[in-house]
Amino acid sequence: MRVPENVKPSLHELEKTIGYKFKTLRNLYHALLHKSYVNEMPEKELIDNERLEFLGDAVLEFVTTEYLYKKYAGETEGWLTVMRSAIVERRNCAKLAREIGLDKHIFVGKGERGGQPSIRRSILANTFEAVLAAIYVDGGMQAAKKFILNTIKKYTPTVERAIHNNFKAELQNYTQKKLSVIPEYRLLSESGPDHDKIFEVGVSISGKQYGKGNGHTKKSAQQQAAQKALRKLNIKIETDLGGGP
Repeated sequence: MRVPENVKPSLHELEKTIGYKFKTLRNLYHALLHKSYVNEMPEKELIDNERLEFLGDAVLEFVTTEYLYKKYAGETEGWLTVMRSAIVERRNCAKLAREIGLDKHIFVGKGERGGQPSIRRSILANTFEAVLAAIYVDGGMQAAKKFILNTIKKYTPTVERAIHNNFKAELQNYTQKKLSVIPEYRLLSESGPDHDKIFEVGVSISGKQYGKGNGHTKKSAQQQAAQKALRKLNIKIETDLGGGP
């Protein structure tokens, strides 16, 4: 599979952004080929990035697991699992993909785009994993580890605080102890296109609504609603727990 000459400048631009220069530029090109593009170019001998995505998912999980194991020596297996899941989840991978500009470089078929100006989050997440796999194939584990850690380290404190500040659990613990009831969450509305929906959720206690939340997932909207309910109930929330041990 040959890299077209007109594509090379874009790939070199991406190399600078991600901080890794490929020995074989074809590896990076391969990582950016979504199956919808390949299917629309049957005359070209192209291979989509799904196998790289499969490998990248495993590399990302391993590197993240090792990093968390060393950084949080005093935490339990259960806590580390939750932390890892929050870091490697699809939404986060899509966000990281946008931050390094992958959305400008992915080769997606016209049919997949369907006239949409933006690329679906799932494709962004998959391509992020494919690119880190391409780095692994091209430069080995140390190169892949450097890329992954440089990317995820800055998010670790935010994810850590989010896990410690599980507002839904905090609210339920309070209402069960003080009121002997469990909060009820109800979807109030949803808006936006399928690939970028916004959900609005309300939380009620004994039939009275105490908070509303918005988010790209129902879970994140519920967390926001629970946080607002806690504030309304005058519960002190610790919002900055600092770093781990």
